[in-house]
Amino acid sequence: MAAADPGSMTRQELESALRLAERRVATMQKVLVKQDAAVRELQGRVSEVSPCVARRGAAHRTARLGV
Repeated sequence: MAAADPGSMTRQELESALRLAERRVATMQKVLVKQDAAVRELQGRVSEVSPCVARRGAAHRTARLGV
């Protein structure tokens, strides 16, 4: 979807575009919350199985990110 020039849009069109953007942001926030919960659950499972594996995973992620 190409962005329209805000200077050529009416107030109603701008408000409509803003509401659409707000809905999209809200949807993405919900998705991120669900993904975060899933990641935390999996991290908990990994640490329950083997704390050593969890530590190696954290070290690998740190090395991969170059931190």
